[in-house]
Amino acid sequence: MKNVIDMFYALDKKLHAPKFAILLSTRLNTAEEPNIPLAMTYQAMLYYLGWSNRGVIQAGGLEDAGAIINTGFPERAHELGKSIRD
Repeated sequence: MKNVIDMFYALDKKLHAPKFAILLSTRLNTAEEPNIPLAMTYQAMLYYLGWSNRGVIQAGGLEDAGAIINTGFPERAHELGKSIRD
C-alpha cells in the first residue's frame, strides 16, 4: 500500500478527497490474531488520506490450496461487497 501512495504522490490533492477503502488480506500464518502491522499501516494511510474505513477482513492459515474455502473469508468478502454497493 505504501508503494501506491508513493506512486501517486503527484496526485496528492485528488487523493485527499473523501473516499472509502476496505482491506482484504490473506496469509499463511496460522496465528489466530489478525495481521496487526498490516492493519495499523492501513489505518495510518486512511488517516493520512482522510478516507473512511468500510471494513477489514483477514484470513490466516492458508497453507493448502483451497484452504480459504473453510475460513468464511469468501462469504464475508461477498457480504462486505454487497454492503458497499447499497
